[in-house]
Amino acid sequence: MVYWNRFISYIFRYHEYDKCENTGFAKVQKQNEKGKMQVNFKDQVKKEGLYSVYLYRETLADPEEYPEAVPDSMIPVVLYLGKLSLKSGRGEDCFTFDWNNVNHTGRPITAWSGIIIRRMGEEESDIFCSSWTDNIVDYSQAFARREAAEAERERRADVAATEYDRGRIVSETMTESENMDSESEAETMASEVKKMAHTDTDNRETVLPETEESPDEETFSRTDEETEKRVTAAEVLETMKEDGRAAELMANREKLPLLPNCPDGENGVIECVKINPNDIGLLNMDNWRLGVNSFLTHGFYSYKYLMLGRVLFDEEDTNGYILGVPGEYSSKEKYLAGIFGFERFIPVKETRIKTGSFGYWVVDLK
Repeated sequence: MVYWNRFISYIFRYHEYDKCENTGFAKVQKQNEKGKMQVNFKDQVKKEGLYSVYLYRETLADPEEYPEAVPDSMIPVVLYLGKLSLKSGRGEDCFTFDWNNVNHTGRPITAWSGIIIRRMGEEESDIFCSSWTDNIVDYSQAFARREAAEAERERRADVAATEYDRGRIVSETMTESENMDSESEAETMASEVKKMAHTDTDNRETVLPETEESPDEETFSRTDEETEKRVTAAEVLETMKEDGRAAELMANREKLPLLPNCPDGENGVIECVKINPNDIGLLNMDNWRLGVNSFLTHGFYSYKYLMLGRVLFDEEDTNGYILGVPGEYSSKEKYLAGIFGFERFIPVKETRIKTGSFGYWVVDLK
């Protein structure tokens, strides 16, 4: 815990959580009610890449909760602050926050005890830490809870996928059985109709030609056509209403930068706005199930918003809508996103290396 309005601390490299050489510094200062932290460090091993920067506060190591922690050490509880880009072995960036309420945690900067910098997508690589206290800190436990939670989330996703497959198999089996029963009933009814027709033919002296329609048949035919037209018109009207609701959200919500990449690789751009899960209830009823999607809920609580996008094609008058969950690309997130229906990832910026890039996991809206 710190008690100054301005201070500088050194950043050290940790290899397998053992402290090594000094690699840079962090300068923290207060400007009115805002705080600013300038981070400057070097990584001569990796040279290039993206790094996540975390603040951490210290808590006592409970042997039952952290059985592998160093005895009498402090455990760092991390808070994601932002990303930092490393070029030619050097990284530098500046992060701003509310001095008395860092990232809406309710805690001032004085409640935090240091920073941890970790290469994105490479959990086993070296980390870079700066401590603002004299306590012994076991950095090996900094992400233990988070990784355990991810493992548990993956396990639950596997269970959910298995249960879904089981339910689908049962549903298909029941459908096949129902179809077989329906076919059997249809065959029985057809047989009875043939018998009745044969009997009726024998009893009649005059039979109308097969090509001639009776007045009743003409009436039923006209009725069916009119009903079909009414249903089609109602469907078109409902679709127009649903597109109008999505368009209204696009017009009234906070704008996001245009995305240059269409989800299927076509030429065009994506116009985006910020929405929240409650707004899903304003869309087509077929999309309401997304409001209780676990992956979507997790992404919303992490980034505090969802993305509604309108895909604008270059050579077509039509457009489509997509729903995006913000996140960073990794093999784990791809696996989880796919299980919950978000199978495509659109990075905010064009990049050759997806891993670690920020963007949206998207699904088409109906």
